[in-house]
Amino acid sequence: MAGYYDAITLENDFLGKMGAVMTNTGQAVDCGYNTLPQASLRPHQITQGMTNVTIACSSVLVPGPNDYPLYYDSTNSKVLSAVATIDTTPLPLNYTGPQRVVVAPQSLVPLPEPPLFHGLLGKKPRPPAPGREAFWWSRRDSNP
Repeated sequence: MAGYYDAITLENDFLGKMGAVMTNTGQAVDCGYNTLPQASLRPHQITQGMTNVTIACSSVLVPGPNDYPLYYDSTNSKVLSAVATIDTTPLPLNYTGPQRVVVAPQSLVPLPEPPLFHGLLGKKPRPPAPGREAFWWSRRDSNP
């Protein structure tokens, strides 16, 4: 589950950079498709009209002083979803944000056509529009 915790680190870093105080502490709460009752929901424009919420699994949030919980776990003791207050101060005019990253292809060998591709769709795929080859996921047929 290393990827799961790396995502939490990334989430906390993002929240901090947005000026939020809320953090994600990890954990795995109410896993296995649990429907949390209306008692777990807190009044908010996002939860308005909701009578319950079904989740597959959740980590625990620690809201900051100006954050607002949306719903708690099945024991009503742990915050599982919340609205975070962020810093809306505009960035300076000379701010240079992250630069665009160009990802080079890993291989120039085309991928094989998935089995049953023609049988499932009943027809051959259209070739991509000119200039859109980068988005084409199936190999081109040399005999149209």
